[in-house]
Amino acid sequence: MSSQQPWGPQQPEQYPYQPQTGAYGAGPSWGPPPPPPQRTPMAVWIVAAVVIIVALVVAVSIVGGDDDDESSPPTARVTATQAGDGLTAEQRASILAEAGYPPEPDATTWAAYIRDLKAIDPDIVHGKEEKAVDRGRNQCRSIKDHKGDRTKLVDLTNQRFSSPDHPEGFGLSKASRILDVVHQHLCPTY
Repeated sequence: MSSQQPWGPQQPEQYPYQPQTGAYGAGPSWGPPPPPPQRTPMAVWIVAAVVIIVALVVAVSIVGGDDDDESSPPTARVTATQAGDGLTAEQRASILAEAGYPPEPDATTWAAYIRDLKAIDPDIVHGKEEKAVDRGRNQCRSIKDHKGDRTKLVDLTNQRFSSPDHPEGFGLSKASRILDVVHQHLCPTY
């Protein structure tokens, strides 16, 4: 015998999941609600935070100070109290000279350099002579790298020599004079 009913209209085949009306006649309900989304374990968030912090610290250390530009690497101090790299002062000075940096000026040259910078504008030094000398030595590296391109050198000087009262530099006119003082006192052979 067949599975058909002998009398009345034929019934449609039943599907395993028939919509049912929910409470109070609300629309169809197909079964239990889906499971809630999986929550990310706290350890994953901690690791992500640590990675971001480390990346920020590395980025800040690479960007570093306000007196470096992209075209010249940072100078290493030629003092014996700096990093314990095992080099003598002469070896360190030789490495810096090979990289294009002039030696630190002697006391007389140092004083004349600072005096001439202060004559342009006392705020160039703003009480930080060592920083002014370091910026000048960095500028010497730029002079060596961009020999003959005075426009570029004046622009780099304006970027490099800044102060709290002149965060964008001292302007191109003063930067040109600063460049001449740097060249005269710190690296006259460049």
